[in-house]
Amino acid sequence: MKHLAVAAAAAALLAAGPAWSAVDLHNDDEVSHEVTITENGKDRVVVLKGGDGFKGVCAKACIFRLKGGNTVEASGNDVFWVANGELVAADD
Repeated sequence: MKHLAVAAAAAALLAAGPAWSAVDLHNDDEVSHEVTITENGKDRVVVLKGGDGFKGVCAKACIFRLKGGNTVEASGNDVFWVANGELVAADD
């Protein structure tokens, strides 16, 4: 019975996906913001509407550049917010 419990726990971890290496980005402002995300040397631009967010924006490490604002490096389980027109870490 113990082996069954271990197998079930392992299956649950695998089903959860790679949550240990996904960066999240949220917008706490009421207005939309354009963010350039650089990952593996490639840029993509996203428009983050007021109050919206993205989970798992980049898999390992990336750079966020807020149009007209600041730039931050993100990796691992980092969570960043746009607040008052600036990118800030969730733990700030």
